[in-house]
Amino acid sequence: MGHEHHVFEDVEAYMKYLKMVVQYAALVLCAFIIFLSVKYVRQSLIRTYTLNICIAGLVCSVYKVTRENLDPLLDPLLPDSNKIDNLIDSIFHVSMLFPANVWISFIVGNFLAVVLGFAMYFEELSVLHTLEIIRIHDIVRFCLEASMITVMFTFYFKTLHVLLFRKDDPNCPISETQRRNRDSLKAVLIYCTTPNVFLVLGAGASLCSMIDTQRLAVITESTRLAHGQSNILMYMEKNTIMLLSYWLQYPAFTVNLILIFLSFHYVKPCLARTFVLHISIPSFFCSSYRILRYIFREQITNLYDNLTVHLLDYLAHTMALFPAITLYEIQATLIVLLTYFCYSHPLKYRKIFSPRKIFATFLIGDFFALLAAINVFFERTYLHFNYNTVILKAQIIVRLTVTYGLLILMFVFYFKILHAIVIKSKNQPNNSDRERRNRTNLRAVLIYCTPPNAFLVLSAGGTLSSAFVNWNSTTSHDKFVAEQTLFYKFTIISLNTVMLRLFVNSLCALFAFHQYREAVKMSVRDVKLALGNVFFRKATIGDAAFWRTNTSE
Repeated sequence: MGHEHHVFEDVEAYMKYLKMVVQYAALVLCAFIIFLSVKYVRQSLIRTYTLNICIAGLVCSVYKVTRENLDPLLDPLLPDSNKIDNLIDSIFHVSMLFPANVWISFIVGNFLAVVLGFAMYFEELSVLHTLEIIRIHDIVRFCLEASMITVMFTFYFKTLHVLLFRKDDPNCPISETQRRNRDSLKAVLIYCTTPNVFLVLGAGASLCSMIDTQRLAVITESTRLAHGQSNILMYMEKNTIMLLSYWLQYPAFTVNLILIFLSFHYVKPCLARTFVLHISIPSFFCSSYRILRYIFREQITNLYDNLTVHLLDYLAHTMALFPAITLYEIQATLIVLLTYFCYSHPLKYRKIFSPRKIFATFLIGDFFALLAAINVFFERTYLHFNYNTVILKAQIIVRLTVTYGLLILMFVFYFKILHAIVIKSKNQPNNSDRERRNRTNLRAVLIYCTPPNAFLVLSAGGTLSSAFVNWNSTTSHDKFVAEQTLFYKFTIISLNTVMLRLFVNSLCALFAFHQYREAVKMSVRDVKLALGNVFFRKATIGDAAFWRTNTSE
């Protein structure tokens, strides 16, 4: 028991140092961007927005760094009995942190940030004694955040629609102003995509907080104190987010079924089609398994006294879930590599990679995903098989090496693609149709990979958390669950966002790849024609019956 406590203390110490490194990195980065904005960037909308965000981040980072160093000196000066000094300290604390809530920029955004800052201030005060006040506070905070997110995503999807679906008239030449405006739209879309994922997670935490307080019947001191620390780590392990993970199975099932249908009926064989099929089919089986498993959960749980049934159930769970998770890491890294290689070395690419070889490469990726799932199964069921710990640690090392090797490879070529689009495209005008087509493919892969890569980092953190505990704890997952550590919470976040990851992976394919956007348009057109034919046939039959009736009379 003492060994495990020592391990978890080390974990929290590591996380403290990691947090400190991130704070200093944010401080330096914000200061550097402010310097560039003031010194080199001309007055523009982007400059105004960037200054607004970075000044807020700089103030927040400076306060966090200095406050942690001053805490040992302030503790004797701020005893619990001195409520006035504590009130002053709390309002100063919130006034330094509220700029981090600047989601909509400029005057309106800063005004709403002040309102949210005071909401945080009241949340930390002892005024929240009654359940009614906590409920009102949570509803107001969630309504403010939901209204801002609604505005954000309304214009985010309008921007997406303009870039993807609205085509310019080929007979009318595009002016330089229109081209600049489209480039600005693309830049804003790429910038906002990744932060919007975390924006949804933050709003999800507020929603979970509001729902949890509505469920409470009695407010206690411990509940009130815990409520002041409401954050995404706390609410991601609540039943609410587990229900969200459950309900996401149905849209994930639907989107993957649509992708499979479009791939076989409308999309011609190409690299994008091969990739999407290798992603959507495992995700479809994963969501189908989870839906069926939930339906028969009671019957299966009643048989858990039999160890064989228990292990078979976990084997089915592992083989349905982990290949779908691992396949994005493997196949997305593969498509990023192939797309960049096609752009940078087109002649070599055509000589080396034929469609059959590309398909075989993706099949090899499927095989390695199955091997990774089997490795996870034996690692998680180590206590039941009780084999040598050296083999267990070898499994952990292999899993970490593969996961972080793929992660590094993905981001190396992800930023190479970003560099090719942003930097090289300005210096090398796309003269030929082939260069223009290759650059379009690069842009599609970049747009597709950006949102899932945020969850890929989250998944890599969950893998590290699980591996760290398995390596140091002889009682493995049972002790891991018993100790409510930060790594446990991080693993819960990773597990409860699996269906969200699979849903985002599949949904992005419908918008990022040109072949699937065209397939959606053709399928909608065919559905309209089919419905029109049905209604027209019914109308024709009705008219014929009407005339027959009138004629017989």
